[in-house]
Amino acid sequence: MGIRYLNSSSGQPSASLTMAMLSFVLTTAWLVFWVVGTTFGLHVPQFEATVAMGYMGPLLGLYFGRRWTEKDSSDGSVVESSESEDIISSDSVSDDAEEEAVETDAAPPSTADTDDDEEETQETPPKSTPPKKKKTKR
Repeated sequence: MGIRYLNSSSGQPSASLTMAMLSFVLTTAWLVFWVVGTTFGLHVPQFEATVAMGYMGPLLGLYFGRRWTEKDSSDGSVVESSESEDIISSDSVSDDAEEEAVETDAAPPSTADTDDDEEETQETPPKSTPPKKKKTKR
């Protein structure tokens, strides 16, 4: 007898869905038992949201990450890592961006003795200031 997993929306057994659901049920049970225990004076460890999210967060991330990966693949299967690296490297970076990056990296640092503050004020548009009022003696 093997491990029984919950079925995903596609009808296939899903270990990540089973773990996410189990973590949700256990965290909810802890909260409910803590509220009931506090109400009736029973000793139940205090519910800590930080610990609960530390437990649930990675499992929910696993489940939704798997769903996202499966949804993005064209035939419903998980994309292999070598295929995804090829897709990312060919689609996300254009030739112009690569040339700009090479030009930026190849430029030698400036050796001129200029003050950085002066360059910043020259690049930014001047701020408009209201005219000063003259003080008159009476």
